[in-house]
Amino acid sequence: MPAAAVTDAAASVFAAELIAAYPEAKVVLNTRADLDEWYRSVDKTIVGVNDSWVFWLTGLFNREAFWAWHVAERLMWALLFRAPDGNMATAIRRNGKWIYRGKSRL
Repeated sequence: MPAAAVTDAAASVFAAELIAAYPEAKVVLNTRADLDEWYRSVDKTIVGVNDSWVFWLTGLFNREAFWAWHVAERLMWALLFRAPDGNMATAIRRNGKWIYRGKSRL
């Protein structure tokens, strides 16, 4: 079988499922030792982009920005942090540390 790899956000959202599907695969999950530092980083980046009207507006004129906004910010991150209403700030504050703890135990 040829070698294959996945990286970054999309793979991390489905890490548990990928590990179950490919039990012989080599898996490297990058986590931070300091949970509170991780939380501040997520709140600054994901919530910051999600709340950015500039990013949303750019998506009207740029297809990469459009797909980044709608796939990453509106679908993928919303599913990971359990934000069915799309309110990432509330979802990350409510579930972020719980998600981190769960992913770091894989």
